[in-house]
Order: sequence, then C-alpha cells, then structure tokens
Amino acid sequence: MALLALAAAPSLGAQTPHSAPQAHVTLQIDSSTVAEFDAHGLDVDVARAPSGDTGDGTGTMGSSTAEIRIVKQAGPFTGTLVGLGSSGSHLPSGVVQLFDSVGGPLLTLRLSDVGIVSDHISLSTARNALIQQSISQQEALAQLTTDSREADRDLTTAEQLGKSHVTTRQDLARAQERAQELQQRLKLAQQRQALLARQLAGQSELDEVVVLRFGHMTVDAPGAGGHGEWDRPSRLRHASPKSY
Repeated sequence: MALLALAAAPSLGAQTPHSAPQAHVTLQIDSSTVAEFDAHGLDVDVARAPSGDTGDGTGTMGSSTAEIRIVKQAGPFTGTLVGLGSSGSHLPSGVVQLFDSVGGPLLTLRLSDVGIVSDHISLSTARNALIQQSISQQEALAQLTTDSREADRDLTTAEQLGKSHVTTRQDLARAQERAQELQQRLKLAQQRQALLARQLAGQSELDEVVVLRFGHMTVDAPGAGGHGEWDRPSRLRHASPKSY
C-alpha cells in the first residue's frame, strides 16, 4: 500500500513558499556527519504480504515490509550515498519532512537503523520536461507580443479616428479593451517564462533515486492520519488518529 507519492517539482527548499508538495531529508551518517537535501519525488510504501495457505484459499498474513523511495538531484552527497549503499552500512537515524504548497508541514517520518538498498543515477526527466515547457512558453510569448503590438496600433488608429468622429465610442472602447487584455496576458506570460527560467537554473541534469529501508519508523501527520509506528520485522502498529 503506497502511503504517499510526490509529483516531480523543480522548485526546491523547505523554508520558502513553493508551487508543489515536496520533501526535505536529513540522514545522520555518523556521530559528526549529516547529509541534508531536498527531494522532488517521494514514495513511501508499507505492505503486508501473505505468507502461506490456510487451506480455505484465504492464506495467512506474513511480516510487514516498508521502504522509502526518494528522487533528488545528484549533488554533494551522491558519492557518500552510493558508497553507503554498496557497503551495506546502516545509518543510525533519518528524518523525512513533507511540506504543502505554502511550506506548511504535511507529514514527518522519523527513521532509525536506516539502510540504503539502492542508489540509481539517471538523466533528469524533470529537466527535459521543463525545457519543453520553456520552448512552448517562448512560442506563446512571441505570438502574444505580436498580437499586443497589433492591438496597440489598432487602438492608436481608433483614437485618431475618434477625434475626427469617424469611428464610434463603442469601437474605441473595444480597441481599448483588446489592447488592455493582451497587455495583461503578455505580462502573465512573461512571469511564467521567468519562473521557468529560475526552475531550469536550479534543476540538475541528473536525477538520483535512493531507496531506504529501516528498522523503525514513526509517522506524524498533523493534517490527516494522526500518529503511526512501524517496526521490523513482523508487526505494523497504528495508533488512533489524533486531532492537532
């Protein structure tokens, strides 16, 4: 059962407003070293699989399993995480914090006895998607710029004809409204293009997918779900939802 999945979000940073839910991860490497980074993709999965057949076709429930799949930009801690994954070392603790679109807390996962199951690096699909969006936005911006200039020329003509009483007030009002509408649309398109440019500047060309397993996890969800705990290997405990 997948508890949560985050869509890719290129804007990162847990302390400032952003446009989509995202996660901030802290891993205690040892007593003096901490790896801390943002994630633009996250999937938490807790499941309990059948372990045998009881004879009536229903089967019996086996031990529960849990893992967290994190998608981040390859960066300063990539080498460390790859090394830990290849050595099979376990980390003492870790914290995964999830935030909503305005930076408010959604969910906090606290982990202990953390093992890195795998670390996979690939070309970023999020960056490619942003590039395509930027190209499409540039095309839209070019067309709006042309339309806005034409509307401005039409308005100037209507104003001149209005002085000579050749055109009606209604025609002049329509020309004014058209010019104002296109100016506003052009302004919004320029803002979108600037946002895409900032997102592209902060987006790495490489994605890193890190899969974690752990001995114990506590789940705190202020908005929904209350408090829950998971222990390896065989029991899944979930407390009654609490009000915050």
